Amino acid sequence: MHEGNPWFAFIAGVVGGLVGPMIGVGGGVIVVPMLTLVGGEDFRVAVAASLFSVLVASITATVNYMRQRVLVPRLAAMLVPLPVAAAVLTPLAVVRVQSGLVELAFAGYLYLVAYIMGTGRAGGRRCPGDYAYLEPDIGGMARFGVCWGLAPMALMAVSGAASAAFGVGGGVLFMPVMVMLMGIPFRVAAATSMMAVLPTAAMGTAAYAALGLLDIVLALQIAAGSLLGSYVSTRYIARRLRAGALRNVFRIYMALAGTAYIVRNVAI
Repeated sequence: MHEGNPWFAFIAGVVGGLVGPMIGVGGGVIVVPMLTLVGGEDFRVAVAASLFSVLVASITATVNYMRQRVLVPRLAAMLVPLPVAAAVLTPLAVVRVQSGLVELAFAGYLYLVAYIMGTGRAGGRRCPGDYAYLEPDIGGMARFGVCWGLAPMALMAVSGAASAAFGVGGGVLFMPVMVMLMGIPFRVAAATSMMAVLPTAAMGTAAYAALGLLDIVLALQIAAGSLLGSYVSTRYIARRLRAGALRNVFRIYMALAGTAYIVRNVAI
């Protein structure tokens, strides 16, 4: 970390808390690159601390999205078990892998999701259903269905593994699965994702702590910033932006972060 700047982790948490809930992720996809690429932190330590901040951000965002009637709790509850199981097991494997290799895998992961969200096919599937949420773009309630299947549920398990491996809460994979494969509206997917990543982040944090990789001081600094950022984001910013704008913010950032990881590891 930037030892000469005690505010750096807090600022990273604020940025992650502001941007993450708008695009349906806990903020780890923002925080981890900041800590490692700018702050010089070890990737696995950054992942552990990030998961703790993701936990804080997801709690704050979930409460606000419920108040705004964008969150569909019964949908989130059906998506939780597989990712949680995967999140518990993954740290045991990641701790044995060289940090640079994990970073390169993370870069490929970011590129893949950025590409998927930019293909223009997002949200293309439609299935019958009786789910409803408050859509600010139309100023009223909107109904939608969910396309269930083996592939989406398997990818939810992969999301849990990615959560624990990369400290991203799982939302960065939850989002394209829910939007593209399950036909869930982007705004609902973002809110549902924040609730789904809560237990995933909690279990991942506990696993890293048991392995001795959780820097509690660093984690608390990030969490304080994340709490502030996620409150401001979900309370005042996200509901004022159109879904298309949120999706563009999501994929542009991931492409840039993925490039930075590749450049750093290729240079080494």
